[in-house]
Amino acid sequence: MDKMYPILSLKDHCFFLGPKSPTSISGLPTALPFNLGIHPRYAIPRLIMDDKISSALDRAYAVGSMLSTPLGDSPLAISRMNEIIDGLTSVLGRTLESSSLLEIGAGAGGLMSALRDRGAEVAGVEIGPQGKVAAQKYGLRIIDQPFAPGIFNERFDVIYSYGCLEHLSDLDIFFSACRSSLKEGGLIFHVVPNSALHFESGSLDHLAHEHINYFTAENGIRLFEAQGFSPAGASFTPAGNELMLWGVLNSSYTPHWPTDASTHEAELLDYYAKRLSDRRLSIQRHLEKLFDSNESVGFYAGGYEYGFCMQKHEIRYFDGDIYNHGKTWLAGLPPIESPEALKHSPVDHIVVFKPHYFNVIAERLRALNIGDTRIWNIASFYDND
Repeated sequence: MDKMYPILSLKDHCFFLGPKSPTSISGLPTALPFNLGIHPRYAIPRLIMDDKISSALDRAYAVGSMLSTPLGDSPLAISRMNEIIDGLTSVLGRTLESSSLLEIGAGAGGLMSALRDRGAEVAGVEIGPQGKVAAQKYGLRIIDQPFAPGIFNERFDVIYSYGCLEHLSDLDIFFSACRSSLKEGGLIFHVVPNSALHFESGSLDHLAHEHINYFTAENGIRLFEAQGFSPAGASFTPAGNELMLWGVLNSSYTPHWPTDASTHEAELLDYYAKRLSDRRLSIQRHLEKLFDSNESVGFYAGGYEYGFCMQKHEIRYFDGDIYNHGKTWLAGLPPIESPEALKHSPVDHIVVFKPHYFNVIAERLRALNIGDTRIWNIASFYDND
């Protein structure tokens, strides 16, 4: 048995489904316990599941939970999609014409469609309801089944995913399916949250019940190579918050699990857990000081974990992605507004919750005539740095 023991523990952590219409969130918990341990075979931080979390996730996936904007559905999402395509073609080392690509977790189909437009032959799997919508919208071949060995008769030049690998409960089946569905010398290319950055920054929004696996460049490369995708490599998106992991299938290699690294990963997770706890308390103290000033406060690009715990205070929420406007981060929180609303209805303080995007966001806020003294980088709330 793959017994895990909690190293990072949160008694109650928001059960986040992505930005949703305020009227569409019902019948699901708003918070559940959250515990991370180290998987003894995979040697990565991993969510410790229980029946309540499993049941909630089943219901969330049934309604098409999307933790972030689907690629291609807004100007920001188009920019992110192009970064991923550039990364893929750079690693592949050639154009996509006539290459066969398989997407795992095809989602809303935007990335598949864009790759097809660049000359690739594409197929996908997606078990959520958005897959059927994507297949009809773009005319794509998307199979409504979990990815497993034997699901496809043909083999592909590239198997890729965006925001999928962190959600998978059974990596044994996943890697086996990749080996059986990939041509010899073929490429796997998977984009996941960069856990090292998020743990270091004390980011709570990175810790989601839907995120079962937590990857860093170190543990991702180690895992890929152990599973027969060697050489493996990693790089980051320009903002650094997302990690691109890849490897080349080497069928002569005998797959194994990097069990020897489990102790090392446990030491790292213990360090991250303590840092996360310290920064969470520090952020809460600084936020309370703002609220104690009796001046108005807005949160930009998230912050719902803190807002959920501080509902006694009046907080407005803003985001630069038009896809999120009018939706809410969590049930009970007010709708997300466009930054343009600050022109006619300003706040005294606005806290930016994405340090890796702070300079870009601050520049946009300055263009709305919001002075620097009113703009707070959440990173400035970290004590002892």
